[in-house]
Amino acid sequence: MRPTFIHVFTGLLLGVALAGLLNVPGQVVAHQEAVPPVRPPQVVKPKEEPVVRVAPALERVPKKAPPAKPRVVVKRVVERTYVPRPQPAPAAPPAPAPDLVMDLRP
Repeated sequence: MRPTFIHVFTGLLLGVALAGLLNVPGQVVAHQEAVPPVRPPQVVKPKEEPVVRVAPALERVPKKAPPAKPRVVVKRVVERTYVPRPQPAPAAPPAPAPDLVMDLRP
């Protein structure tokens, strides 16, 4: 119970202090921090971009690339021609089955 009370009480005190500081005029709170803003110096912009030269031995002139060879695309084309299939020979009529019926007459 005691740690909870301490946390709640501390939070209330900090909240009241913050609310009080927000309602006070800025001149009172930030009197010591009233420093004029720092402005960057006005630099004269060069008319041309600066060029940094490297040692002549390291500086290379870009060579022109040789013209590209035309690419040839080879595509295999399969031509399918109609080849008639040979017709199968007609099947011979089935042989007559032997009579398996037995005559049981006396």
